[in-house]
Amino acid sequence: RIVGSSIHSSATCLVIFAFDLKEDTQNPKPVALKLMHNKDEYEREMEMRKLGDGSTLDGAHVLQLLDSIELEENADEHDARLKGEDSFRFLHVMDRAQKDLSDALSHGRIAGRDKAQIVKIANQIAEHLRYLNEECGRIHGDIKPRNIVLLQVGDEMVWMLIDLDASVEIGTPAGLKKTSSACYPPEMARRELDTSGGVGNNVEALQTQLNQLKDECSAAMYSGDMATAGGLMERMKRMEAQLSRGTVVEEITASIGFEMWYFGALLYQLCTEDGETLWKANQADNIGPEEMQDLAYRWVRIHT
Repeated sequence: RIVGSSIHSSATCLVIFAFDLKEDTQNPKPVALKLMHNKDEYEREMEMRKLGDGSTLDGAHVLQLLDSIELEENADEHDARLKGEDSFRFLHVMDRAQKDLSDALSHGRIAGRDKAQIVKIANQIAEHLRYLNEECGRIHGDIKPRNIVLLQVGDEMVWMLIDLDASVEIGTPAGLKKTSSACYPPEMARRELDTSGGVGNNVEALQTQLNQLKDECSAAMYSGDMATAGGLMERMKRMEAQLSRGTVVEEITASIGFEMWYFGALLYQLCTEDGETLWKANQADNIGPEEMQDLAYRWVRIHT
């Protein structure tokens, strides 16, 4: 059984505050335990912390994993908290933060009031994203107040990024993990509506894209650029599968612009009094069908 206090529970993860007794039982290290039920997302959390040369992401920008453990299949029999929609048995161990930005905005009277703190938070998050986007060639993919935490680094308090299970490399498909819809860019909202049958399929447009990709792939192969050709072939396979099913869903490519929507929504919340959000959302940071339609199709007309 895991000993500690549960401080967050959602459909995808459980977070428990505990103490690591391995090295010093007299002064145990405070840690946060993130338990997940989706093995793919658990493994992506580890994989996206690695760079091409085998090194890990800089701990000055992203909270590091201290350990990762796959618990036994019957772990939830010993601790009822591990029973969710599925068993939370994939465990990441991290340093314990003081709080997340969602808590600070709810209780700290920062948003729209404390200009110095707003500028400090925004600058730190912008620098973290610059590092991920420009130096590492990837996006975080799920920037929101709950995924930004406050830690003590030396003598300084630093806001840092957590949760990389939605992270992908720039130029590859984004949105592999379903994140909070209140933070979606418009293209994510359109795709969700497509998937749920909210709009008609555009087979002709997808066929046109597929033909263009075939031309690009042929050109890449002719020039000997097999890495680019391989990536294009993977995209073509996904498009052909959609066409064969008769279900067309917008494919979203990870880009800095995609990431900047999330960052812009965060800045809006920081700068409006008492942390007003772009859309009325529930406690899970999700929006309803009317707001989803506005975000997907009416945003441009409303805000230009």
